[in-house]
Amino acid sequence: MYACLLAAVLVFVSFYGGGLSYMLAISVVLLPFLSLIYLFAVRFFLRLYQTSSAIMITKGEDVTYRLVMDNSGIISFAHVQLIFEKDMAEIALKENKKDYSLEPGEKVIKEGRITCLYRGSYQIGVREIIIRDLFLLFTMKYTFPTPLRMVVRPKVLYLDQLAIAMEESDPKAGGNQTVGRDPGFILRKYVPSDSIHRIHWKNSARMHELMVRQNDYEEIISTIVLMDSKDYAYGDFEDIILDDRRIEAFLAILNYYVHLGKSVTAIYGTEQCVRMELKDQKTFEVLYRMLTEGRLESAHSPEELLENSITYEQGRKHIILLVHKVSRELNAKIVELLDSGNTVSVVVLEGRIGLGEIHFPDGAIVQRISLDDDMEEILCKGI
Repeated sequence: MYACLLAAVLVFVSFYGGGLSYMLAISVVLLPFLSLIYLFAVRFFLRLYQTSSAIMITKGEDVTYRLVMDNSGIISFAHVQLIFEKDMAEIALKENKKDYSLEPGEKVIKEGRITCLYRGSYQIGVREIIIRDLFLLFTMKYTFPTPLRMVVRPKVLYLDQLAIAMEESDPKAGGNQTVGRDPGFILRKYVPSDSIHRIHWKNSARMHELMVRQNDYEEIISTIVLMDSKDYAYGDFEDIILDDRRIEAFLAILNYYVHLGKSVTAIYGTEQCVRMELKDQKTFEVLYRMLTEGRLESAHSPEELLENSITYEQGRKHIILLVHKVSRELNAKIVELLDSGNTVSVVVLEGRIGLGEIHFPDGAIVQRISLDDDMEEILCKGI
């Protein structure tokens, strides 16, 4: 349109001449320069502020979001458009317009709710600002210089029961003994590594599941939860989703044991092997804070973590593995653990492209959780 206008003015000057036609032609020629000056003036005088009721929240939690846009200049703002960060958070404003127009001294205040969708530390709210001049000749697009950064903690699932747990504890017994105790020994659920000769058939018939004897003086089996924190290879956005799910599963299982009053060992990899013994809610909170920010980028495979952290420990163990792929080396390590009298449970967290048919050694307890599954339900009921 501007090119047509310029051509028409030049033709008018050529045929008619005169001061008026030349003044009109000069105005049309200078119009782009005036438009550019206008854009820079709008950028200079536009004031934008955004705040939230909290900067540290839990994934999925709603907080109040407030946006203030102010024209501190002496010219009108005709076309101002705000581009919000949509991938990491959902923002619901009471009134959300595509373009804003502000008179000199005018202030626009928008309020709504914001929900962060993923764990970590990242920017939310306005990502970019787009400004157009009065004649729509040019567009200026720039990144918002002072973004709102949120620290989003992972969600902690509270499990009433854990399908892969070795035993259901009686809260009245302090979390170390099982329901149905007889003098001289403790009853617990049968696991594949138990000898068939230790099955207590009378109590098994009464409780409708296999129960085995454990003498009072026997060492209590220690529980170890190991998370495979090697990188995924599906794609950036799906990696973020899967990263969240494995941390939530990891925390849910650990929290289950801590809530029962049982000591549990957490193991995962970063540049080094991280190993923590969780004895109470206080130690759980320390681990929770450690897992709040940043992507997990372990230099160690799960079989390497097992080799470095578990192989040389004494006593029987219940080892829970959270993995997202299966290898021959991992299966070999599981066989070694089972042959040593340990119990191994494996939780496989799959992406949109599943792993297909997978095989684990006989005796391992396996749960598979796909991306669309209700993880809490499967961890509780094992379906």
